[in-house]
Amino acid sequence: MDVARRENACSGLCMQYGCMASNLVQVRGVNDETRAALQLRAARRGVSLSTYLRALLEEEAATPDVAEVFGRVEARSESATISATDLVRADREGGHRA
Repeated sequence: MDVARRENACSGLCMQYGCMASNLVQVRGVNDETRAALQLRAARRGVSLSTYLRALLEEEAATPDVAEVFGRVEARSESATISATDLVRADREGGHRA
């Protein structure tokens, strides 16, 4: 199929199914038990295995990993004008005065 015909075919699919970039992720070596368990979970939710796995991957990608969390904490700590220890101490001292 030449490029122009392939682009026209893709345009037709985009119009029919909505323009969603199709990125393929393939996982090899998944054992039968694991696939069956995932298929069952997808079925219980009333979605296809592909839709279920896509949601899992999107959730994982949206969840920051430990390095990202520590990076955010460090960035906030560098911009703080008072330490957490001093904040707690000031709060405790203020609480005793009341």
